[in-house]
Amino acid sequence: MEGFLKMEENNTFEQLLKIEEDPEILNFRFRLNNIPMWLFIRNYVFWEIIKNKNNLTEPHVKRAAKDLSLKEKITYIKNVVKKYPFFKKNYQIVILGAAINNVFEEVFYTNRLYDSLYFTFPNDTLIFELSNKFYFPEPRKVKSYSLDLFLISRKIYSKFSKIDEKDKENIKSFIYYLSLHLNDFSFYLDENLKNKIKKQLFDIGKRLYINKLFYQHFLRKFNPKILIIEDAHYGGYTDLVYYAKSYGSIVIEPQHGYVGKDHIAYNFNYKLFEYIKEYLPDYFLTFGKFWSDNIRTPSEKVEIGFPYLEEKVNMARQLKNQEIRDKRNILIISGGSFPEEYNNLIKNLYNLLDKNRFKIIFRPHPSERIALNKRYKDIISMGVEIDLDNLYTSLMKYDIVLSFEKSTVLYEALAFGAKVVLIKHPNYNFLDSSNNVFLESEYNFDIILDIIKDDIITYSIDSINYIWQPNSLSNYKNFIKSLGVNINDSYNRL
Repeated sequence: MEGFLKMEENNTFEQLLKIEEDPEILNFRFRLNNIPMWLFIRNYVFWEIIKNKNNLTEPHVKRAAKDLSLKEKITYIKNVVKKYPFFKKNYQIVILGAAINNVFEEVFYTNRLYDSLYFTFPNDTLIFELSNKFYFPEPRKVKSYSLDLFLISRKIYSKFSKIDEKDKENIKSFIYYLSLHLNDFSFYLDENLKNKIKKQLFDIGKRLYINKLFYQHFLRKFNPKILIIEDAHYGGYTDLVYYAKSYGSIVIEPQHGYVGKDHIAYNFNYKLFEYIKEYLPDYFLTFGKFWSDNIRTPSEKVEIGFPYLEEKVNMARQLKNQEIRDKRNILIISGGSFPEEYNNLIKNLYNLLDKNRFKIIFRPHPSERIALNKRYKDIISMGVEIDLDNLYTSLMKYDIVLSFEKSTVLYEALAFGAKVVLIKHPNYNFLDSSNNVFLESEYNFDIILDIIKDDIITYSIDSINYIWQPNSLSNYKNFIKSLGVNINDSYNRL
């Protein structure tokens, strides 16, 4: 296909995508809504296979309700009730986002993805945020609501509901088909993974009925002409997307992080496109043409940009001087999958670099912060500084950024003018390397040290604009108005 460079044939993910060449994989469907089972669990299956094959660590550290203190439980329940929308009101735009996107600025928490979209059409936009590990950042700059109460109710309901007998038989047949089909491409589903997939599908099947009741109630209650859903490609909202499109809402997913030809959620086999588009968003809003060029989805891609980043980069350019930027600071960023290797990298660089010229700072992935003292106790005991500040405030201070893993942060660092180095890890060979726009290094300390000590690399404005589309707020405003929805962009609701 045009716009895509040829991937290496031995790339694990590209091999996995071949199982989608035959649309038969979509024939196994839930009886209630006739949605293919594969779309609910493809992300999980692909990730488990890749994770096991490459000995990766789960980047998202989970937190169970039982781990909360009594005070935390009480606070959470209070917020769940307080933030549930008991009112009924029509909104042209409804956003389903996540609280993890909030950053603290001065006296308020700002959702770096959605607050700027809200303020573009404040009279007609309603924001929902799922809690972040049972926590809601407060106070918020924008009034936001949550559907956590529904999630709790659904979990209780699922404990007492039974899976449809025909679905049970279909799940058994699907797992048998999936196992045989993966085996054709040299991927093996062991009994443990088969049982995990079965449990996932059973859990999904048990909540389909309450999902349908709530989602249809939700759509009637707020009557959104536009429904913006974070993570809509991941499978967790497949039935909501389907019901919303059937209701007549335009479904949009905004880019919230790294996407590329190696991202399992945003790349489908082209042969499935015509069969799956009704279960995926109508539009996928990207940060720039670079991202649009490197994903494969039947959703229409629209380059909008990233308003929050654009604002902070403009501020940084105005403030840039020797006092603001310390060229001795090296920021090492974790994506969460290689805690042991980051410990090893930092220990070696800490001992090899002149401490009078260089300072090493480590920034963990947001989802692993609750396990920070467990995963990174060695480097913490060495005195390595841990950066948990607002990301963009941090990026203003660093000229060198290192990581084993591709993440949006590396591209954001480019926008701030940093030298960005992706260290190639032998266990991370499922990543596509054809779309890299930053420096690469083998996992060799002599090479890494040479790159660190070399002159600062600069990037052209054109290359930055290819990644980060400029004029993002205007782009969003014009795009929404192009959809033919009657929008009032004057501010008077709050």
